[in-house]
Amino acid sequence: MPRSLQAHCIRTARYAAALYAFVQRSDGLAHEELVVCSYLMDHPAAMQAHDVGKCMIPGELLDKAGELTDGQMELMKLHTLWGALLFDPTGSEDPEPCRYAKYLALLHHERWDGTGYPYGFRGKETPFPVALFSVADAYDAMTAGRPYQPARSHEEAWLGIVSEAGKQFNPAAVEVFKRSEASLQKIRKETEAL
Repeated sequence: MPRSLQAHCIRTARYAAALYAFVQRSDGLAHEELVVCSYLMDHPAAMQAHDVGKCMIPGELLDKAGELTDGQMELMKLHTLWGALLFDPTGSEDPEPCRYAKYLALLHHERWDGTGYPYGFRGKETPFPVALFSVADAYDAMTAGRPYQPARSHEEAWLGIVSEAGKQFNPAAVEVFKRSEASLQKIRKETEAL
């Protein structure tokens, strides 16, 4: 796994843990959702593995500075399915980490408006813990930058995520993100050297 992807996975897990911690102090989540959020907070490796399917993508595609062709994008989208296949809990003594890592790997690119992948889930079809994780993933992608996109400031990323509430992101997940701003900025400063 390239070092930049490793750093992204570590930072994203830290951001997601901060969002999950904030949710623990809020009202309105179902018991099962709270259990999943709590479990993921205590098992960062399950969150860090969300992009493990990218190990199957050629390095030159991961590092491509320009826009991807349609065919390249279709190949890139397969990382969610490949990642999920690596977490089949069949035969595992403790299937919990595999189950949660599988759903993060599989669904973290679904969108509230139904235009995400791999299934095109719409609205609440994506479990809230995954929808919240998706916000953390996008925040890191924006603030750390990519070969095809320069890093944005915290303020630019914050505005980008807030403007996508009800489109790319679950509006309730964006509300948690907004209320967690200070924690996210602190983590960003702590992880700048990654």
